[in-house]
Amino acid sequence: LFYFSGHGFRAKDDNVDYLLPQEATLADLKGTAVALSWVVGKLEASKAKRTVLVTDACRNVVAKGVAVESKFGGGETDRLIQSKGMVLLRSCEPEEQSQEAPALKHGAYTWFLSKALEGEADGYPPAGERDGDVTAAEVSAFVRAKVSGYVRATLSRQQTPTGIGPMDQPIVLASVRARPTQP
Repeated sequence: LFYFSGHGFRAKDDNVDYLLPQEATLADLKGTAVALSWVVGKLEASKAKRTVLVTDACRNVVAKGVAVESKFGGGETDRLIQSKGMVLLRSCEPEEQSQEAPALKHGAYTWFLSKALEGEADGYPPAGERDGDVTAAEVSAFVRAKVSGYVRATLSRQQTPTGIGPMDQPIVLASVRARPTQP
C-alpha cells in the first residue's frame, strides 16, 4: 500500500505526472518532485501480490499566487497502473481539486478514507454483505459517495473520487472482524 497526500502535477513539457512534496518547485520538477511512474516501478519491483496506491492530491498548483492548470492523473498514468494490475484510489477527477474540510480538520477524502478503513465501508454499497473485510472496491464506492455528497453539501464544490484497476478481485485493505477476548 502506498499513500500520498499533497499536490499532484502533470508537467506540460514531458507529460509526466509528479507528486509534489512540500519542498518541490515547479522550476525543478525532475529534481524536487517524485514521478508517479517511479513510484509504480518501485512498487512493481517489490514483488507484492497486490498493490494499491492511494493519492489525495490536488489537481492544480499555485505558484507565486497564480493557479497553474494541471491535469494530474488519467491518461498514461492510468494505462501504466492498469498494465501492472495495480489499484489506484484517487481523491478526485483530473480536472477537480481535492478539498480541505475545515469542519473535519482534514481533507474530505482522507477523512472519509479513514472512516472506510475503520469499517464503515464494509458491505458498501448499503445492499452489500458485511463480512468483516473492507475491500478496495468497497472503499472506492464508499469514498466516492461520501466525499462527493459532503463536498457538494458543505462546500458547494465538486469532488469525485475514483478508483481504477482490478476492483473485481477481493483486495482486502482492512479487517474489522471482532476479535475474541483473551481470558
